[in-house]
Amino acid sequence: MTIRQLTDSDLQSLANICETAADKFKANAADLREWRHPHLAEQFERQEKEAREFSSIFMNAEPLEVSYESA
Repeated sequence: MTIRQLTDSDLQSLANICETAADKFKANAADLREWRHPHLAEQFERQEKEAREFSSIFMNAEPLEVSYESA
């Protein structure tokens, strides 16, 4: 088992990654609506919402340790 300390910088990076993904999901949803694929657009809208929620969680989190199995 490996343990990694996530610092403030790591958490900010994760928040930024989530925001970038959310922006892409939003753009994809807009394209899909334009192309008349509402069900797929809704999926990307849900993913955008979830990515923004995770971004907020990471931005407000305190440094923490994560344990994981190495691949």
